[in-house]
Parts: sequence; C-alpha cells; structure tokens
Amino acid sequence: MYKNNEHDIVDVINLLQNFKFKLSITTNGMLLKNFVDRLDKNSVDLIRVSWHSMNKFTYKSITSAGDYDEFIYSLMSAINKQLPISINRVLLKNHTSDIREHINFIDKYKLRLKLLDLYYTEEIKDIYDKFYISPEEVLREFIEDKTIIFDKNIAAVRNRIIYKTKNNGIIEYKDKKTANKDNAECKDRKDKLNCLEGYADYFRVFPDKRGAFCYMKPDLDFVVFDENNEVILQNSNIYKNTPLRLCVVGLCNFNCGFPKENISWCLKRNRNFIFPKRN
Repeated sequence: MYKNNEHDIVDVINLLQNFKFKLSITTNGMLLKNFVDRLDKNSVDLIRVSWHSMNKFTYKSITSAGDYDEFIYSLMSAINKQLPISINRVLLKNHTSDIREHINFIDKYKLRLKLLDLYYTEEIKDIYDKFYISPEEVLREFIEDKTIIFDKNIAAVRNRIIYKTKNNGIIEYKDKKTANKDNAECKDRKDKLNCLEGYADYFRVFPDKRGAFCYMKPDLDFVVFDENNEVILQNSNIYKNTPLRLCVVGLCNFNCGFPKENISWCLKRNRNFIFPKRN
C-alpha cells in the first residue's frame, strides 16, 4: 500500500482511532504476521479474515495466488496474539466437505465464522446455479446433531442468524429474506430475488472516488469527491446511518473465484480495481 515505507496500515489504524470510529478490517490475512507485534486486541474492533476452504488445494484454486501454509502461519500468529479475529467464508456447492473441520477450529479458538452466500452478479450468471448453496443447507446436519445450537440470547446485528458451538464459538450468516428491496431502485429489477442486500445496506466508497449503495448495479454509482478531494455528498441521513465500507487501494493481490474456473466472483469487479490473472 505504501511503497516508500514511510507509513503502513498500522498508521492508518492509529489515525482512525483518534476519531473514535468503530474500526474493522477485512483482509486475506497473508500479511497479518508482519503486523501482529504492533497490534493488540484494542487496536481494532474486528479483523475479518477471508478463509474460503481448509483444503489447501481448493484454497489455492479459489484465491488463485494464495499460499495456504503461509496463510495459516499468519492467521495463527494473529490468534496467538489474541487479536479479535473473525473468519469470512463464501460457500460454494460441492466444496463444503470441510465445514465440520472449520466449525471445530472455530470452537477450539472461540472465534466467529461468518458464512457468506455467493453473491449473484451479471458476470457470473451463467455459472451461479452450479456453485450456489445456502448456509441453511450447509448447516442442517450440524444443527440436527447439535454440533451448533441456536441461541436467541446472542445479540444479532443487521439481520444475522447466529449459532454457538459447545465452546462458545460463533457461527453466523445473513438472513437474506430480510433484505429490504421495497424501494424505487429495486422495483423493476428482474434479478432482485438473487440480491442479498437491500439498497443502502452499505455505503461503499471505491478508490476511483465513486460511491455505491448497490453492489449489483455499477450504473448507480456516484461521485463522492470533487477535483479538490472535497466530499460533495448531500447532507442526508442516508449517508449518516449507513455503514461505511471504504476501499482505499485499487489493487487486489487475490482474484477470488470458482475452483478450476477462470471466472472471479469478487464484488469489486467492474469497479476499476486491478486484479492478477486467475490461473
């Protein structure tokens, strides 16, 4: 991110802490090992680590460029430092045989595992049905054998379904039925049944200085900064009340996609990001 070695991500974290933000980071985790000595459990509220398979060959195929052994070393470095780690996993049909192993890992270290539906986009429409599988289907056997237990006492935010393991690990996923699509932007969308978010569930700002309230329709993106880098948003509650997802770098060192396919499912596609080629 910083080629002159003058600053790095820890400096960004320290800067944002001064504003009393609730701060979380989503990362592929590969470089966590380089920063754990300068972070502590109070540095950030949450570090979300993308970990889409415990099979090293599937992991490599999904990430295209990820070294699984290096990833595990980096992840364990952060866990051993007791940093607030949560795992993000996109579910792919026929690639979930390791879910029990993943749940056991979460149970052992008392972590969170957030299971993500595969997001539908125009780019993957021809292959979407081949790989989509719901969290409900994946978790059914673990609910039935009581490996995980629904607990209504666990606070669920933003319409999450939450289970706990015997050792108080957390398994969660978004209840897509609650996504609010009763608005003008969604009204005439034929593909809105495949959408997992409501309009303005998140406010994403991309490195090209454009913002978005909808991940499925890049044509709805809008300018956030003017030529002087001044914010030009209207003074509206929609900006104040929507969780911000700020993307500060236009380069992505992974290009996550389907195993044995050249197609990427990353939501940053078509937003002027630069990706490595998928192998």
